[in-house]
Amino acid sequence: MRGIERTVRFSFLLVIFFALRLPAQYLNNPDVRYVVQSGLWNMLVNANSETSRYAKILREHFPDYPFAYILPVLNKLAIDNDNGQEASLSEMGGNLSKAREIADSLLGQNRSAENYFYLGMAKAISAYEKFLHKDYVGAFFKGVSALSEFNNCLALDSSFAAAEVAIGAYKYWSSEKMRSLDWLPFITDEREAGIRLLRKGLAKDNILYHFGLESLIWIYIHQKKFESAKQLSLRALEKYPNSRFFLYALAHAYNKLDKEKANKIFKKIVSLREHDGINSVYWRVVLLHKIAMNEYALGNYAKARELCEKILAVKLKPSDFERLASRIKRVEQLRAKIVKKVGNN
Repeated sequence: MRGIERTVRFSFLLVIFFALRLPAQYLNNPDVRYVVQSGLWNMLVNANSETSRYAKILREHFPDYPFAYILPVLNKLAIDNDNGQEASLSEMGGNLSKAREIADSLLGQNRSAENYFYLGMAKAISAYEKFLHKDYVGAFFKGVSALSEFNNCLALDSSFAAAEVAIGAYKYWSSEKMRSLDWLPFITDEREAGIRLLRKGLAKDNILYHFGLESLIWIYIHQKKFESAKQLSLRALEKYPNSRFFLYALAHAYNKLDKEKANKIFKKIVSLREHDGINSVYWRVVLLHKIAMNEYALGNYAKARELCEKILAVKLKPSDFERLASRIKRVEQLRAKIVKKVGNN
């Protein structure tokens, strides 16, 4: 579940921060549009160095554009997630402060829907930082402030589809995370309302379409609507071929539909990571464990045991061991179960 939670957290990040529409002065500039879209596309197909290059181009040529400072933050968090590291915003504090400063300045000059949206994004950064450190109450209140700006955006432009997606995704995931605190008077369950608004936004053409799609996939997985999650994942992979983010979601959908297909996808992710030179111990353990569990469920006990032993032979750094301790325990339990079933030969 921790692997799923990390992906859900990252999905939530993507939806909140990518939910934008370029203001008129940028929207009509084909060069800016190309650079922004290229940066987003490369990040989702795990070409992070290319995303960094496009972010640099934005910063050099459009220094008064908030997204020029938000894109490198997102890219850093994507890299942290892909490397199996605990995401940290502290290294990107300068970019975050600059993005907030520009958003405030733009809104001071023009109270437009677009500029309210930029301010909402800037505030959402603070909410997500709280969220990363499991300060869910703090994240809730910070998020409410961001949500207010997104609503201001829709008040000025009711057709702002990206804002609908942002609000919808926020309502669902914040409600999901805050369910254990539903005894508090200000906590309400807005999951269904969030899904409706998310779907409404995704029904319209907007630059955030595929990021909203990624969030909806994980919503379906959490709701055990695995066929819907599979179909959406396949659609996303048409746009972002070999994206490890969407492949991982697809594999989770197949986990409940066809474990053999799920394992093929998990193995493909391992192969892609090795090909790209990403040797994250965290993700290697997570992926091999998922494959081992499916092999066991399929009755392939020898393969499952071999995978368990391969995992247990991995040398873990103290930081990796701390984060993988519960999973390693489950690997040991799976191996013991196999030995009990088929013997020690």
